[in-house]
Amino acid sequence: MIAWTVFEIGINLFQAVLITYFLNKQLVSSRSHRAADAMCIALIAVFLTAHLFFDMPIASDTVMFIIPIVYGLIVFDDKWRMVLLWNIIALLIFTVVVNLTSSFYVGVLNVGWEQLLNTTPERVGFVVSTNLLTLIFITTTIELSSKRRNVKLSWHSFSLLLGLNVLCLVAIELLFAMGMDSDLGERFTSICLCLFVISILSIILYEIMLRSAYKQRQYELDIHRLELTQKYNNEMQSVYEDIAVFRHDIKHHMQIIEQMSTTQDSREIHNHIDKLNERFSVIQPYSTGNVAVDALLTAKSSIIRRRNIQFNFQGYPLVQLPMQEDDFCSLLGNILDNATEGVDRLEDKNGAYISLLFARTWDMFHLTCENTYNPNTVKKIGGRLISSKHGSGHGLGTRSINATVKRAGGSTEYSSAENVFRVSIIIPYKES
Repeated sequence: MIAWTVFEIGINLFQAVLITYFLNKQLVSSRSHRAADAMCIALIAVFLTAHLFFDMPIASDTVMFIIPIVYGLIVFDDKWRMVLLWNIIALLIFTVVVNLTSSFYVGVLNVGWEQLLNTTPERVGFVVSTNLLTLIFITTTIELSSKRRNVKLSWHSFSLLLGLNVLCLVAIELLFAMGMDSDLGERFTSICLCLFVISILSIILYEIMLRSAYKQRQYELDIHRLELTQKYNNEMQSVYEDIAVFRHDIKHHMQIIEQMSTTQDSREIHNHIDKLNERFSVIQPYSTGNVAVDALLTAKSSIIRRRNIQFNFQGYPLVQLPMQEDDFCSLLGNILDNATEGVDRLEDKNGAYISLLFARTWDMFHLTCENTYNPNTVKKIGGRLISSKHGSGHGLGTRSINATVKRAGGSTEYSSAENVFRVSIIIPYKES
């Protein structure tokens, strides 16, 4: 009897581990949660054991899934609807497998319900085969699932997917309740199998929609990148035109200064020179060792200073870039655009600044950008800092930054303290 109890508890632990493993594969978390995993496994195992040995009214296989739902909402960064979806799919897999194996034993092998529910060799075969089949379906579903966890579906598409799986689950539960009161025949098995196939097809549909959403997102990023390239070209063209105009006008200013010098009025000369310096300080050339980066910094700093924003730059020789030159310029341009936009949304720009830092430690390149901002214009969702602005292009700049850094094998961190927003990027240098 003790061996049988250990066997049943071991099966319950196996199912609890399987559910927790499935959720960890399907959902995303940015932090370690081993203690929460252990707690979830223990609670599910205790709940199943109470349902099996003590026949508690509140304990059932369906109600038990409240535990992983709460666990998913606390631990993972995904929205509640994704946690609910994958819990329903897990419950659907467990329910369908139990229905299929029970209908096979009762309808095909002519094993009675009493033999399946009591301490018999038939129950051992039923429990083992059920859990092995569940393991196969769980691992198959994980393999079918996409790895693009950062792609989100529209609410309408998600509602269709969720509703389809809930409908299949309710239908299977009702069929199982009806089957307990009568003999389970081949028709019952066929219906359960068809409903499960519908659920699997819904997961395949989910993957198709994810791929479509992923492609659309890539198209948006490509278009955004082309628009940025055109924007940077226009900005640099504007700077070059300003420099050309300044060079053209400098000879006239020299004549004015020469004329002033004949009057021996040094005050007027100094005032005129100060105006020239103020005009020229807006156009400050940079020398980082990379011509494209120099041009971009010159254009961006010119725009930033024209908006009465202080721009501080601490460079590092860019003899070697950690990524392709066009990717680096796109990354740098996005970061400075986001910083400029953050400062522009300040009601009072007194003391507003943007600081940019390049550094290198061994084979790691560090890019850090800080800017003053209004904390009310940024909100935190799923552990990420997101701008509260609206519009069709919302989030494209940040998504482009993350995608570029990820392609280069780097990491991005966003943080804020009081009224200062900080972006820290680390990119490894590729081996020569």
